[in-house]
Amino acid sequence: MTDVPWDGSYPWRKSALKRTMPNGDEFTTVIDPSVPDSDTQIAGLAGLECASAYVCDHKPANSPNPAPAPAGKTTSTLTLSSDAIFVTDSSLNKNEVKLPNPNDVFHIVYNAIEGNGCRTSSFDVGNSCTISYRCMFAGETNVIKPSSDAVAKSLHGTAGLQVAKSWYEKTTYSSQWGIPKYWIGCKYPRNGQIVITQDNSVQSQLSFEITCKGSWFCDVACSGVTAGMLSLGSAAGLAPAEVFGALTAGACGAFC
Repeated sequence: MTDVPWDGSYPWRKSALKRTMPNGDEFTTVIDPSVPDSDTQIAGLAGLECASAYVCDHKPANSPNPAPAPAGKTTSTLTLSSDAIFVTDSSLNKNEVKLPNPNDVFHIVYNAIEGNGCRTSSFDVGNSCTISYRCMFAGETNVIKPSSDAVAKSLHGTAGLQVAKSWYEKTTYSSQWGIPKYWIGCKYPRNGQIVITQDNSVQSQLSFEITCKGSWFCDVACSGVTAGMLSLGSAAGLAPAEVFGALTAGACGAFC
């Protein structure tokens, strides 16, 4: 490489510009000053695609456009927990038995998404259960909606349909009076998530969790009754403590 000090006119002169390279080679360039810079016709004689006589990108005018950059590998993974939770409702009055459709439950995800994340709110799934969502979407807030909608649609369309298949209705009758009790319910995965990656980098992640609260009897009274029966049964010698405890705990589990 060699420096070419500016002398006020080069390289637009017919006398040419000559420089000697470090290895002894002589480099000469000539640009005819009578050729205007905007003369693309003359520039085109070189068979190049040029914007002017002196600005060319040195490729044939009929060359194809460069191939687009290869798209990264995108993968989508949906995981649903095998740990099931039964959401039910029952009543002596058949008209009072109500549960939201599973498709509607997972459709709530659209309301949960907010910008690059999810609201921290929980949404009702029947009278005693709720569903909550957590999510993360990479990218600018103003361009991620198509991505978040696609993830929500995938979860809603897959999990919603799967849970809907477990829907059941049944009627039980009291052993003493034969009074009917009406039940409806379905089996939900306790949690699940969908992850979108591109070139092994997580671009979107959405997960859900369903939690249910027990009744007062299940949370407090049943365990208290069990403990009391265990003490009385053991003291009266009706059965060994561990046997009596197992029986009462089993009865508690059957109700709760």
